[in-house]
Amino acid sequence: MNRVLIISVFLAMTSGLFAQTTKPVLANKQQIEDFFKTKTRVVLDAEPFSGYNMVISEVMAKYWTITPYKVISYDDFKKSRDSIELSFIFQSQVRLEKDKKRVHYVYLNIVMGGKAKSLTVMPELLSIPLAYT
Repeated sequence: MNRVLIISVFLAMTSGLFAQTTKPVLANKQQIEDFFKTKTRVVLDAEPFSGYNMVISEVMAKYWTITPYKVISYDDFKKSRDSIELSFIFQSQVRLEKDKKRVHYVYLNIVMGGKAKSLTVMPELLSIPLAYT
């Protein structure tokens, strides 16, 4: 229960900080609780020489203990993203609406699987800025 509270507080604190071009759909309390029962799929970047791809498997093996996980390709993600039994970790590029410089930020996202029509409306558990371009 403490994990649910911590994630809920983090979502509430960070949701107003980043005004994205499309508002994320934040996970509700039930989806946060369900997350701990999912199998997490870590989606590799489509760019084979990406720095993310080079380190994500090592980082997951060393630090991830919350759920069982598997590293998958983007093609595998497209095939499995409808499953409510899965959660996903992937990178995305976001342009912040109020950013006058028109910079694109790279975020690490954790979302729940399900019947969402696009990535932008998959229930989001966590979104962490990593870099900008």
